[in-house]
Amino acid sequence: MQNKKQSEIIISIKVTPKAHRNEFIGYKNGEVCIRLAAVPEKGEANAELIAFLAKTLKLSKSQITLISGEKSRHKKVSITGITTADLSIFGML
Repeated sequence: MQNKKQSEIIISIKVTPKAHRNEFIGYKNGEVCIRLAAVPEKGEANAELIAFLAKTLKLSKSQITLISGEKSRHKKVSITGITTADLSIFGML
């Protein structure tokens, strides 16, 4: 995780698609591990990841941007308007 600006945080995420439900499963090797119900086709899993993060962190989807990993399980996401302390409250650190 990098704190690029005070109001922007970049986190590394490992996504496991085609799960039974969306959920955080932990933090391993510097990545937040998340299971998603969506299939990894036509950007469905990426859209569901952004929606899941927005709902969980109580942010708008526009505050979350996929920076890299569009076609990979390993992704980097930029989140604005949140602090590292906020992420730890939600169990992401």
